[in-house]
Amino acid sequence: MKVNKNEIKYSPSDLNNFVNCKYHIFNDLIEDEQGLIKKKPSEDIKLLRRFGDEHEAKHLKLFQKKYKKNITIDPKLDDQIRYEKTIQAIKDGYDLIYKAFFIDKNFRGETDFLIKTKEKSKIGEYNYDVYDTKITRNLKPSHVLQITGYSYLVSKLTGSLPNKMFLIDGTDKVNEFKVNEFYEYFSYIKLQFDEFLKSAKKKNLYPEKCKHCDICNWKDVCQGIWDSDNYVNQVANIIKSQIVKFKLEGIDTVNKLAGSDPNKIKAKINP
Repeated sequence: MKVNKNEIKYSPSDLNNFVNCKYHIFNDLIEDEQGLIKKKPSEDIKLLRRFGDEHEAKHLKLFQKKYKKNITIDPKLDDQIRYEKTIQAIKDGYDLIYKAFFIDKNFRGETDFLIKTKEKSKIGEYNYDVYDTKITRNLKPSHVLQITGYSYLVSKLTGSLPNKMFLIDGTDKVNEFKVNEFYEYFSYIKLQFDEFLKSAKKKNLYPEKCKHCDICNWKDVCQGIWDSDNYVNQVANIIKSQIVKFKLEGIDTVNKLAGSDPNKIKAKINP
């Protein structure tokens, strides 16, 4: 996400972050304003990213060998120039477009690969399917949401939503998905995201631990809040449902929990 004064530019990856944790997006919005500092990626994350880049590069070579009429949109160029070059590449009917870049108002994104199909669209007797590489062997719903977002962006240029989209996993298996089976979910999430942005800074948000924390750039920021507040989630092995029940009892800090009388807690707290 890019926040510049009153302008917010976001991508399908930001929609995934929104689904995983709204506080992630909140931190993105106030980063410059509050001077927040992102956590540096761990060595594990760096290694995964390197493997991911190598995985993508391998399939780029395979695709370039198969599709001789191909073009790469230089990701180092200005966003607007990348977008214009993508428009021209699509009009020129390249069989393979690597690093295509799309802009739809404040929503934008870069695809790994666009591959030309024989499906009719408003630009002619062809359209483009999205192919994205993932180093993981176990694909997630977030991966599908991401390529659905890219397929939506393709439709903004070709006038027609592609029928299919593809994920190439860490085993090199090409996984096929039907765009229309996920499009409504994508549209719903995008709408919710747009509504969230309008009033996010006015909301009384508080960070909660989730599975996203392990890979989140804002983990240290949230940890600092929990430490400062003596938040009850600092109790070893406590789970989300227990936190919710304790808070309903007015117990929201470690100290309050330590000083509470178990016999006076009305909620049933399962171990």
